Amino acid sequence: MQFIVAFLKKLPWVTIAIFFAGLLLGLLWGWGIAPVEWTNVPPSQLGTTYQEDYMRMTLESFRLNPEPNFAVQRWQNLGPAASQIYQTVKADPRGIEPFVFVAYESLLTNILGPDVLTATASETARPLSPIVKYVLYGAAIVLLILLAMAGFICTACSAKPAVASRQP
Repeated sequence: MQFIVAFLKKLPWVTIAIFFAGLLLGLLWGWGIAPVEWTNVPPSQLGTTYQEDYMRMTLESFRLNPEPNFAVQRWQNLGPAASQIYQTVKADPRGIEPFVFVAYESLLTNILGPDVLTATASETARPLSPIVKYVLYGAAIVLLILLAMAGFICTACSAKPAVASRQP
């Protein structure tokens, strides 16, 4: 029985319980009560499938309203990956008529130059999306907290009271 009492006194149960309660409360708050809602995200920061959808919507919009300013602006909104996304959409048009691609290519080459459709996304470094940055920052913070807790527990466990020795 004394072993159990001594064991319970050694471990920081209250600290561990508070940590897990805070973690649970944070997850509940972040996913259930007030989740992050992304609004007005530029298309260049979207995932690849969403960028392809954006390009398809751009082409459909161009088919209905061939306004050059809108077409160029939407192309530039996709950033350096625009030509690669365009080639992907052109390979799998999903109902977009071929004449739309011809007209869109003609417009882009006349306004932005002949090499606009051949540029690749690997020519320029693409920055990390905000979600990836937040995940990396969160993982680093959790790792630091865990290291601090491990250091605290190790120093608390290794700190033994000094035993007075008698001199004969």
